[in-house]
Amino acid sequence: MGRLICPRPEKWHEIYRNLESARKERKDHGIERVPAPLILGEWEHSATWEKELRWHEYLEWAREHGFSHLIPQFSEEDGYVVEEG
Repeated sequence: MGRLICPRPEKWHEIYRNLESARKERKDHGIERVPAPLILGEWEHSATWEKELRWHEYLEWAREHGFSHLIPQFSEEDGYVVEEG
């Protein structure tokens, strides 16, 4: 069993869409956009630490704006996992 770093691109994009929809529905123009997900070409060119850092930015953004409930639990199957040791 490894360490779950972040969601895989497909799952991450789904989470991004849900957060952006919720942000727009709130109609609070003071809320900055959700950080861009590391998907498509950015995924391939990002180191593991960059993926983890961006994911933590997502979690912090959702917490700050009251959207933590929109961050789903996801399995290793839907996540990017690294073996430790």
